[in-house]
Amino acid sequence: MPENEGEAASDQSPTGAGEGDAPDELTILRKRQAGADKARDVAIAERDRLAAELEALRARPVGKPSDPDAFDAEAFKRELQADFDSKLAEGTKAAQAKVLDAQFPEARKRYPEVTDSAKLAELESFFSDAPTPIGNNAAKDSQSKRIEDMSTKELVNEVNRQAAGLLAK
Repeated sequence: MPENEGEAASDQSPTGAGEGDAPDELTILRKRQAGADKARDVAIAERDRLAAELEALRARPVGKPSDPDAFDAEAFKRELQADFDSKLAEGTKAAQAKVLDAQFPEARKRYPEVTDSAKLAELESFFSDAPTPIGNNAAKDSQSKRIEDMSTKELVNEVNRQAAGLLAK
């Protein structure tokens, strides 16, 4: 067993398997060092170039740039704000259209350009298939209908009646 351990120890030597490999390994290490030195020199040159550019930028006046192609931060902010406002307006308009489509389906099918809810309620009552009752029914309960059971015209009338009662107080 001790003989095998000695062989294993000699195989793990830093020079490799034998003494003949030392010059090759030394050559490899010198090439690695030469590459590292070259990379360091390139990095130092790049650092010096960037430092010179930074100093040139710091030396420029802070006021209005003399170069017409220079970046204008305020114009860029205004452009971004205008773009954001237009996208927000489009999104709001689309969301309002969805709500109006759900509330007044018949009127929006025929007149999609109308966005006034009062006009749409009027058109909805005109185009809807639900018949409107004529006259008073004495047997009818005098209590208000549930909101879910009201037609749009009845709902508008109920809201107006309640608003008038609140304003009278």
